[in-house]
Amino acid sequence: MAKYEYFAKDGEKLRGVTSIIGENLGWNKRGLMYWAWDQGRHGKDFKETSKEEAKAGTVAHYLIECHIKGVKPDVEGTFAVIENREESLKKAYLGYNNFCEWVSMVDFKPFLSEKICISEKYRYGTRIDCLAFIRKKLSIVDWKLAKDIYADHLLQLAAHEVVWNECNPKKVIDGGLHILKIGKEDASFSHHFWNSLEDTRSEKIELAWKAFCVCLELDGLAKKLRRMA
Repeated sequence: MAKYEYFAKDGEKLRGVTSIIGENLGWNKRGLMYWAWDQGRHGKDFKETSKEEAKAGTVAHYLIECHIKGVKPDVEGTFAVIENREESLKKAYLGYNNFCEWVSMVDFKPFLSEKICISEKYRYGTRIDCLAFIRKKLSIVDWKLAKDIYADHLLQLAAHEVVWNECNPKKVIDGGLHILKIGKEDASFSHHFWNSLEDTRSEKIELAWKAFCVCLELDGLAKKLRRMA
């Protein structure tokens, strides 16, 4: 995965949303830490286990990403080795076909992909995977290879909406926030939706934004402490 660098207008290097959340949202890591410990307890290698569980889901995730970005997929060239290849590909294409059904149902039209935005107000940067029109309304769309929707996903969406609206006050998000979840093992597809921060029904995203602001503050404090050490 490419590493992005973000700079404010005054030249200061800013931290990215993923790093801010990943290094400061400690309570969101407990489930993963237990799972890794449990895998080790049973003599399983963490990296190898991750690879095994992601086979079908990884292919489906790749197909969906290619579709959204308008790129022709090359499954054979991209995935030279796939365990249980026939079964994994069958599941992957089923998940992708379910995604295509959803696309037609909601009139999904990609607008921008991998858009870099900088918040001068809150001093952070990010790369938004996809902005798209869903039922003719501008929406933020992310796709996750995961077993569930986790807190960090919501913090990320909230931070993306805030920075986009700051940079584009005449074209704000009015179609909500969306996650397309692809199951790691079975490549199952599901769509998850939250109202945007401007909507009075967006209590969960409001909480996610508050949590991100706390992470942002902690990140700043850690930076100051490192300078003082």
